[in-house]
Amino acid sequence: MRKFSKLRKPAGSAPGTMAFVGEQKMEKTRLRVTDFTADRLNELEFENFEELYPFRENEGISWINIDGLHDTEALAELAEHFGLHSLVMEDVVSTHQRAKFEDYPEHIFIVLRMLYLEGDKSVVKSEQVSLIFGEGWVFTFQERTGDIFEGVRNRLRAGKARLRKSGSDYLAYALSDALIDHYFNILEQLGEKIEALEEGLLADPRNEHLESIHSLKRELVLVRRAIWPLREVIGNWIRSESPLVQNETQLFLRDVHDHTVQ
Repeated sequence: MRKFSKLRKPAGSAPGTMAFVGEQKMEKTRLRVTDFTADRLNELEFENFEELYPFRENEGISWINIDGLHDTEALAELAEHFGLHSLVMEDVVSTHQRAKFEDYPEHIFIVLRMLYLEGDKSVVKSEQVSLIFGEGWVFTFQERTGDIFEGVRNRLRAGKARLRKSGSDYLAYALSDALIDHYFNILEQLGEKIEALEEGLLADPRNEHLESIHSLKRELVLVRRAIWPLREVIGNWIRSESPLVQNETQLFLRDVHDHTVQ
């Protein structure tokens, strides 16, 4: 319960109140923009949030990635400029949200869990990725630096992919697809752990195997909590009637839904 109390904003706060709730507080926020059309690509990095404002009306598509969520005042000003709902930003900085899909008139908000391996023992950890897209722009908010989106960046750099010719909804799909595909890598690693544990138990059962079983169980629960809600999230995205979601993108989302079920 003490741990749970650290994972929520103070009781009695007004709806839409932005209070950072997370475990990894960066000293400095990293602001990266990948701005592109079918014919050009610019990768930029900025110091101040105000430098992101022009990308709301920029030609083409702008992918704005923000690492570090502790500067809630600057984030609130950014949200006001881009017309992001206060309830959305409340969830962005509260980093223990369940996966969700929310449809707003001017933008769509999606929460996903990014899984990664940490430490010498390759322990599975989870980080919230908040994804918001509107007409001509996509935001990704992360608690720390480092992600699994480099494949998407490389496809944008190559210049021949559908990504450079499609809208913000397709970029949002590509980012979600990369994140969900990475789950298969995590599951493969867990499968190898299970096999090694089984071999150890059969060859030479020891007390430390019990600790390994408990650790593995915690990791499997973490993975299930990340994946289970995604079927509903992707399903709602497919069924969305928002003009921001193109019919062609919905076809690709069905493939993501199949991966999630698998």
